[in-house]
Amino acid sequence: MADKQNYDVIFIGGGLASGIAAILLREHMPQLSLLIVEAREKPEIPQTWSFQSLPEYLDPSLTKAFSSISESWLNNLISCSWTGYEVRFPELRKQLQIPYHSLRSSDFWNYMRREFKDSLILNETVAEVQGQQIRLESGRYLQAKQLIDARGWAKDAFPVAGYQKFVGLNLTLKKPHHLSCPILMDATVRQEDGFRFMYTLPWDAQSLLIEDTHYSDHAKIDLAYYRSEIIQYAETQGWEIESIGEMEQGALALPSFSKSGFTAKRLGPTTTAIGVRAGLFHATTGYSLYDAVLGAEQLVESARRSLASIDSTLSGYCRRRWADQEFYRRLNNMLFLASEPSERYRVLERFYEHSDDLISRFYAGKTTRADKIRIISGKPSIPMKRAIYHFFNRSEVQHG
Repeated sequence: MADKQNYDVIFIGGGLASGIAAILLREHMPQLSLLIVEAREKPEIPQTWSFQSLPEYLDPSLTKAFSSISESWLNNLISCSWTGYEVRFPELRKQLQIPYHSLRSSDFWNYMRREFKDSLILNETVAEVQGQQIRLESGRYLQAKQLIDARGWAKDAFPVAGYQKFVGLNLTLKKPHHLSCPILMDATVRQEDGFRFMYTLPWDAQSLLIEDTHYSDHAKIDLAYYRSEIIQYAETQGWEIESIGEMEQGALALPSFSKSGFTAKRLGPTTTAIGVRAGLFHATTGYSLYDAVLGAEQLVESARRSLASIDSTLSGYCRRRWADQEFYRRLNNMLFLASEPSERYRVLERFYEHSDDLISRFYAGKTTRADKIRIISGKPSIPMKRAIYHFFNRSEVQHG
């Protein structure tokens, strides 16, 4: 439990982005005093973050965290790794030779509690920010040379094209499931409420996570229905359930291509943001781990120059990163606004016909100009007129 009053850096909000930033700051600048203030008493709500390995030439991280994983600091956080993954569609079944890795929130927070036990304040809400000072609900005041907002997804920060919503169950089976790798998308299931697929991670021989995922026009989730669908899916795969463990759920807003930029309200005039709070996530996939690492590296590089430069450096980086993702927001317009909900799976089915290298670049947010041409050209999977209209025209439509 932290008991100081003055710190070099205070993170408001405990999560993936602030945790990774704290890890890299401590590794590269151990002289800094750090603090993470988290509102929840138990921040390890069931959650899984995943990413794909990248070839070194494509790895945008300064520490080569995504290409030299076994030698990287990131390896300490990984719960499970596989040599590839599979996708299933009505007319396509494909095995991709791209290593895939997942971090479970329980493992992540076990690490954070162990390594940062003197730099955590849990079950405390920040009531007020005054310059470089924060007041907690308990009445305690804390001072920092740099405050960083890492409170998670910012509501109303951008026009929404649609939602990636999911419910996941961690299952223990009576017998081995015989999966050797994840099923990233099984879209052979009944298509309803938008593009729908089952996502399966085999943790060990007899336990796995199954998520029922929808790319939907709204954020509403019927937990009982999703739960029953997951159990039914497991049964159709021939998996007998011994017990049901933790449940994961979420509804991630995906941005549209619009006139508006990312406009999350700041806590204070010099309080910079990081992670998804700053718009650092993949606009189409919703993946946030790549950007959590890249944003943390920007933070470290800025802090090395001076703590006073963090706000301007990170703010500029986040603006550039948001601008760089324009192509993915245009794709969101096509997916949610141009295609019929029941036909959306065809867009992804066609996407996975491309090479492993193109798919890796897409997930990493490093799609090349040639990739973009390949993705949007060829036989259209949605009506051409509507696809062209929504790809090139901005939309301020707010779903949900």
